[in-house]
Amino acid sequence: MGGSAAGIGAVKSGDLYGTICYRPYDEGAMAVQMMHDVLTGKASSSSAPKTTFYDTPGITVANAASCVPQW
Repeated sequence: MGGSAAGIGAVKSGDLYGTICYRPYDEGAMAVQMMHDVLTGKASSSSAPKTTFYDTPGITVANAASCVPQW
C-alpha cells in the first residue's frame, strides 16, 4: 500500500522506484459520508458508487511531490 511518508521519501531519494498515492483518511471520510447520505435518505444504496472513490495514481520520482502522505 502506498502513500506513506516513508514510501514517498524512498521514491524521492531513488531507493524505491514507485508506489501509489493512497489516502486512507480521505477514503474513510468519503465512506462515512456515503453511509450518512444513504441512512438519511440523501442517496439510495443503489446510487452508491461501486468503484473507486478517488484516483490512486502511480507515483514516481517525477511526480512524488504531488502525493501528500496521510500516514
